[in-house]
Amino acid sequence: MFVFGSPEDTARTFVENFSQVGLGFPDYPVDEQTEHDLKRSVTVTTMAASMALKAGSAPEVLAVLIEWYDEAFKALAESSESFRGYVASKTFSYPGNRTPSRTAEYRKIAKSFASES
Repeated sequence: MFVFGSPEDTARTFVENFSQVGLGFPDYPVDEQTEHDLKRSVTVTTMAASMALKAGSAPEVLAVLIEWYDEAFKALAESSESFRGYVASKTFSYPGNRTPSRTAEYRKIAKSFASES
């Protein structure tokens, strides 16, 4: 895939593709997003990362999308008990390559917020 611009610009293009189907990406900091906004951020960045992988994007583009996902993931895990339950479930998925160590890390992050509640 040949793309002009920075990895952030390319990542933004993937994210903006989902605005056309009604899944707009909240374009403001996660600390200003509602739980609904955070769920959209997590969903859209997951879908955008999948699209970027299928399109053969540079690893730097995927890294940007995963960074955006991680930021929204942490904020949502902190604010939503139901999301923490989902992360603990067998159906939990996340963008990028799935490995036992990454899965364990996401579950550890979510669990750390459960103990703070």
